[in-house]
Amino acid sequence: MVFKILIWILPYIYLVQCSPVRVIDQNLNNISKTCVNETGMDTNVLKNIMITGIIPQQSKTYLNFLECLYKKQNYFDEGGSISYSTIENYLSRYYDISIVKKALSPCESIQLGSTLGEKAYNAGKCIIGHLQALETKGVLGATETEQ
Repeated sequence: MVFKILIWILPYIYLVQCSPVRVIDQNLNNISKTCVNETGMDTNVLKNIMITGIIPQQSKTYLNFLECLYKKQNYFDEGGSISYSTIENYLSRYYDISIVKKALSPCESIQLGSTLGEKAYNAGKCIIGHLQALETKGVLGATETEQ
């Protein structure tokens, strides 16, 4: 089964190679395009993230882009805090819920940042780091199979 999800922001871009999630992937692609247009984010930076898996340093444009993505995916609650339950619901479409909980647990207290973009950046970096660590340990598993 080929099932790759490169998460850059949750939704830092989800690179999904699995036929059952095309509708979700298309929706995220539309959100990403909208946020690129609204913020002026350089698509070459986004392509580089997808190729290398490396999250870029913070910049005003990148933080605005992340804020846009998080808002459009409802990853902020009404008070402007990261909604880890919403992120958990999204990730559980791809991973076993126990894996999702392991990845999110160390991050749930992270609400660092003076702006929504900074909060998104810090939360995403934490989540990605823990998902990558679980993958390295070999405990990361997807919930869907490629058809």
